[in-house]
Amino acid sequence: MKDIEQIKAHARAIKTKQREELEDAGQLLAAPGYQVVVIRKPWPVGRRGIVIGLIGTSFSPRAVIDFDGTFAALPLDAIARHAGAIDCAKAQIRHNVALIKFRGGEFLE
Repeated sequence: MKDIEQIKAHARAIKTKQREELEDAGQLLAAPGYQVVVIRKPWPVGRRGIVIGLIGTSFSPRAVIDFDGTFAALPLDAIARHAGAIDCAKAQIRHNVALIKFRGGEFLE
């Protein structure tokens, strides 16, 4: 009986860790309504705007961003949720991996 309880406790710990990874990765995604900052040239580095929507294919995803009334479609690897964070393209990959781990269960850990 003690072994079963240990297994259940371990499974809960793994699931909690995976849920936290998923939530952390989600905090870095470009999503409509969230502010982002440009981190790569040829666009004006440091400029902030609000994401209006996401367009493009899985090979060239772009975010439509409102820069105080001026709209632009920038690639996800040119923007980040805040200065110093990873770009939104890498964040999308991390989020996808975390989602697969979360749905896949303990054996992927």
